[in-house]
Amino acid sequence: MMVAGPDRSRINLGLSLVLFLLGLSLALARVGALDRVGSLRLSAPYVMVDFRHVVYYPTRAFWDGINPYDSGRYMQRYPVEIPVSLYAPVTFLLFAPFAALPVGLSSAAYFVLTLFLTAVLANAALRLAGWPAGISPTLAVSGLLLVSRPGHWNLLSGQVTIIVVLATYCALIYYRSAPRLAGIGLALALLKPSFGIPLIPLLLARRAVRATAWGVGLAAALNLGVMTILIGRQGGIAPFLKTVTQSVRAFAANPDTQPILGIWRVDLTALVSRILDYPLSPGAGIILTAVVLIPVMYLSRRLNAGAGSRQVQVIDALTCCAVLLSLFHQAYDLLLLAWPAASLAKAIHERAPEAIYIVQGVLFAILALNYVTTQSVLTAFALSPGLRLGVLTANGLALAGLFGLYSIEASRFQTAGT
Repeated sequence: MMVAGPDRSRINLGLSLVLFLLGLSLALARVGALDRVGSLRLSAPYVMVDFRHVVYYPTRAFWDGINPYDSGRYMQRYPVEIPVSLYAPVTFLLFAPFAALPVGLSSAAYFVLTLFLTAVLANAALRLAGWPAGISPTLAVSGLLLVSRPGHWNLLSGQVTIIVVLATYCALIYYRSAPRLAGIGLALALLKPSFGIPLIPLLLARRAVRATAWGVGLAAALNLGVMTILIGRQGGIAPFLKTVTQSVRAFAANPDTQPILGIWRVDLTALVSRILDYPLSPGAGIILTAVVLIPVMYLSRRLNAGAGSRQVQVIDALTCCAVLLSLFHQAYDLLLLAWPAASLAKAIHERAPEAIYIVQGVLFAILALNYVTTQSVLTAFALSPGLRLGVLTANGLALAGLFGLYSIEASRFQTAGT
């Protein structure tokens, strides 16, 4: 990916640093310098909003002796606009150090942590795809991730997605060689159930029984411990479940999360709902998730044992696409595709690019660079109904297209008897 030769190392490092700083500068400029161009808003009023609503204040409430799922008390005491999101309760333990700091300092610390984890993700994607993973390539890919819409949004909003992505990679990499380590990855992926829950059957299809058992067991132990404390504070199981039910309903009622009103969703349920102009029920969403997962489970079971390098890459990429099409996912979750994108770049680099690779590359580019499907663009421009539908379905269609192409590749390997 970088220019070869020791005489070019300094140039490579300089160019990589410029690319990284470009991505960082774009994010920082939207915090302060950039405001708007005409009617198009360029500023980012959502800076660290997910950090405050998902990480900081729910964790602060837990350590203040409050049940964060008790929306009335929680929202009355803390400066939040929405109830607690549907993340695993163990979140309140893992992010306790951040809740111990003032919110401004804590937000800055988490921003720096996200920058570091972006570099970790870049390095992991390079290594997993077979690229050299020195300082220059890592900086370059980190810059590409920060420039991309998913990485840019993840950094500015303070999402926990990048942690869950790395955990998912850990589960997929080590389920054979280190089942306990893979189990820890699965347990962390379950922080966001939309990642961890689809991952469980996909791992089981790979015969990763030990890793799955370790992950589910660890997640259950940690979350049940936190829930026991919350049940005691709420005065029993029934009152506690009532508060959780209220939080679930509030989450479902939030326009940003609904399959048609929410503009950032990339999962299959949202895509089909928008095309039909009818919000599918949760039951229908579960059926669509099964439609996605079952063929991937079948192909994983048939192709995993003894598969060659490209076969493994295809199954891992197909797994990532299946997770993102399942249940509920927003555009920042597309960071999960960093590894498959690096693997595709490696495949194109090493051989004459096939037509299917070129199409996959175009679809990856759409998902990475789609700054059109944003609230500021949709507010600034009066789009026709057809064009608006195209904008809102662009990410979902691109993701579904990748899923289809990787399925075709995997089926070819099976037909060839590999």
